[in-house]
Amino acid sequence: MEHTLTAVEDLTEVASRAVAAERDARSVRWHNPTAVRKAAASVRDSLDDERTALSRPSYSGLSPSPHMAHQLELITRLQPPLPADASIGTAAQAEADAVAAVTTARIALRAAHLAVLEARVAALDAGDTDTVAAAIRGYVPLTSATPSSGMYRVSARESVRKHGTS
Repeated sequence: MEHTLTAVEDLTEVASRAVAAERDARSVRWHNPTAVRKAAASVRDSLDDERTALSRPSYSGLSPSPHMAHQLELITRLQPPLPADASIGTAAQAEADAVAAVTTARIALRAAHLAVLEARVAALDAGDTDTVAAAIRGYVPLTSATPSSGMYRVSARESVRKHGTS
């Protein structure tokens, strides 16, 4: 069965990564250029892995709204250009690009925080039962008449049709 994080768990993971990124960014101030390039290459590889993971089909029947899907598409294209030369102008532009990327991340983190809170309000308004929680995540609880226990993943639409939750 696919392991799916809730939005709260996803936000916690993002916050942890932000702390690690900040720690890494502060530590490279004291490293030589080779070590900093190696760290940048590692982060670039991780970013590529994130993009690749997004392109894989999900087992979830849930998908973001068209608006959020468009926002996700835009942000996944975000990648600062590699500096072309070692001039002061190039370094200044790279710094300005870094500030813009951090500002984008700051706004995205606030938007994610708000989305998590709004998702929680929606769950509470929907009844906040185990059945509702399962349907929100794309799962349907198996009944005791089913040979195996647990949950299986279906589309949210199918869950609503079978169990009457919305």
